[in-house]
Amino acid sequence: MATTLPKSRIPEVLRETHDSASGGHFGVMKTLSKTRERFYWDRLRADVEKWCRECHACGVRKGPKTRTKGSLQRYNVEAPFERTALDILGTFPVTTKGNR
Repeated sequence: MATTLPKSRIPEVLRETHDSASGGHFGVMKTLSKTRERFYWDRLRADVEKWCRECHACGVRKGPKTRTKGSLQRYNVEAPFERTALDILGTFPVTTKGNR
């Protein structure tokens, strides 16, 4: 049965359920499940999510969240139509004015 935990002990519990060797730096859901088995406090889910999001070890292993876009490239073309490109799009609906 879960016991209500004093606020001063929350970091200790989160370190044990997420950071320790038995915690294994698993994600939010596994850490939340392990924590709920033995403890309860107000805003438990929010605290676990914040702890996992701010975990340095997890951040280093997972890398950046956003993908970087490739830079545009310049091609040297010496004759017309030496390099061509097409944008192919699907069938467009006809507008009320008859345009496609």
